[in-house]
Amino acid sequence: MLNHDKDSGVNDLAKRYHATLEAIALQNRHIIDTLNSKGHQITSIFMSGGQAKNLTLMQLFADVCGIPIVLPKDSGGAVVLGAAMLGRLAADGGNFGKEEQGQKLWDIMVCVSFRQFFVAKAELNKMAPGGNDAPGHGNCPKGRFQN
Repeated sequence: MLNHDKDSGVNDLAKRYHATLEAIALQNRHIIDTLNSKGHQITSIFMSGGQAKNLTLMQLFADVCGIPIVLPKDSGGAVVLGAAMLGRLAADGGNFGKEEQGQKLWDIMVCVSFRQFFVAKAELNKMAPGGNDAPGHGNCPKGRFQN
């Protein structure tokens, strides 16, 4: 945004806001492309916290990265629940091998990210409430991590 007139109007502010969101989405695409070029297979992004409430940003992520964005039912609660679950894992951490600990970390991420919305590329207006079809959802203990 070099050499951009510093208009103080609402339109200028909206343009700057959208340009900032695009920059964030492009940074994430760069990270995903780099990881995929090194042999990883990033096929979706699980989001939580305050940023998950910004559907414009989530749609930009889906569009720019070309992969779906999975949002939990309660974006704020997912962060707190995940932190508590990770704390418990850390307390028991010495009791697991590296492979088992990795699986437990993955299970925590999946349980905390049990989705309500699935934002696909150019599909913001077609978002539908999720169900028990979240990836890996079958690994969540009944009653503990689900509503």
